[in-house]
Amino acid sequence: MDSSLSNTTSSMRASVRTKTNTCSIESGGKIGVSVCRFRLDGRIFAVGGWDRRLRLFDRASSKPLAILHGHEDTVTSVDWAGNASSTGLLATGAGDGRIC
Repeated sequence: MDSSLSNTTSSMRASVRTKTNTCSIESGGKIGVSVCRFRLDGRIFAVGGWDRRLRLFDRASSKPLAILHGHEDTVTSVDWAGNASSTGLLATGAGDGRIC
């Protein structure tokens, strides 16, 4: 051990961050993002939330395109189909065990 470090004490400080509005759309439930995934062409992204909903956004404007319902627990995973730019197909998974 380096003797120059043996007499040195240090401390780390941690702060607890409060939950903030990560999605500015009025969700009427828990507020927070659990997953975010861009479509392969990068034009649209999907955001899964603690409020059991999936939101689709336009990347260029960040404007919401849709709010999708179907889960009874936090949306934990999102994946776009390889041809999603033409089909719009995506799948979500949640803590409720459902795949939508």
